[in-house]
Amino acid sequence: MGEQHPETRALDEALRDHATRLLETDDIRGIYGVLGRDSTWDCEASLWARPRVFRGRVDTLYWLLWPLWFPVWFLIMLGSSPGRFLWSRSLTSGAEQRARMAAASTTGTFQHFGGWQSIAGQLLLSLQPRARCAVNVNLVVTGTELAVVHLDASPRRRHRPESAVLGFRVPLSSVPWVRDISTRPRGRVKANYELGFCDGSWQAVMVLPVGDGNPDLRDVMPRVLDASDPIPAAAAPE
Repeated sequence: MGEQHPETRALDEALRDHATRLLETDDIRGIYGVLGRDSTWDCEASLWARPRVFRGRVDTLYWLLWPLWFPVWFLIMLGSSPGRFLWSRSLTSGAEQRARMAAASTTGTFQHFGGWQSIAGQLLLSLQPRARCAVNVNLVVTGTELAVVHLDASPRRRHRPESAVLGFRVPLSSVPWVRDISTRPRGRVKANYELGFCDGSWQAVMVLPVGDGNPDLRDVMPRVLDASDPIPAAAAPE
């Protein structure tokens, strides 16, 4: 294995420091960058439903492009459904629908199951932060929790305490299964893991370890299924 790139190492160190502070533990098992477009492409929340992070922090490029925002927004609105901005995409839910999706899961992959108020729905919202600066979205696994940490992507700001915030956290006991679907052909759903929650909901994500010091996600989660395994039945489906 070659030497880790200094920029990647610095990012890993910053995230580890922030995660230790925010989650109040030094038992950080793994940190993973979330590829947002691949993880949320079919499950977009409305612009106004997305969590606003780093208020008051604006990249220089944002101000330079400020005169262009209004005509650009006008053109986007002309070519898009108003629902993209006013309300969130309807998510699949219901016990019968879940049973059908679970039965087909040995050969197919589904991006998401569960309403916006489900655990997977809350995770999905955290993967779509709204900010006026570039934001890195990261999945963090500790010995007891699964969390999402938002990090200001600016290299000169990312070590500051205010440059990282928690977007989501649940006990690992609320994540009864994870399915490794990295061997599946990438079709409509471009993801390598499905995260299953105790309320019967799940979310497919594309995550990559941040730096060489982080193991694969399957190596730090309590129960990992293979792509050929069906999605488990839910005791209390969404």
